[in-house]
Amino acid sequence: MPINTLGLRQTEKAYGKKYRLNRVMRRGAGLSGRQKGHKPMPDLRMPQHSKLTVTGRTTRQGSLKQGPKADYCDVSIAVDRGFGEDKTAWFLNCRAFGKTAERLAKVPKGAPVLLDGDFEMRTWEGRDGLRTDPHLDIRSLDELAWAEKGEDEPVPEEDIPF
Repeated sequence: MPINTLGLRQTEKAYGKKYRLNRVMRRGAGLSGRQKGHKPMPDLRMPQHSKLTVTGRTTRQGSLKQGPKADYCDVSIAVDRGFGEDKTAWFLNCRAFGKTAERLAKVPKGAPVLLDGDFEMRTWEGRDGLRTDPHLDIRSLDELAWAEKGEDEPVPEEDIPF
């Protein structure tokens, strides 16, 4: 039995054909040097996927609109960064479709939300030329609710388990 690229004969026995295939692909990629009879691995293609999860507050209440294929809802969220005097915010335009759009249309202005979706930079023609803005196509939406200042209630001692 030949020694594989890691020099471990037992690994090939344990994992079988799948391991041998991966070994040949690594050899072809040049990780173990050129060997007689091995073809180089074709160009590796990385998926072009940009997923973003972000929390923030809605800057306006969305309205449900009819699209050519599905209902949609556009909103903008403000995401806070920093603390104290260094606190800033950046704004992100978002769009949801279908059932998620129906849920998003019910979220009031200023409500905290957790959004998950596909991020992209959208380019459009403005008065002063070509403009680019960040945009999120929402796949999932979670409304967050936390107590405002002064609303914290003490927990009764009988509710504490220890």
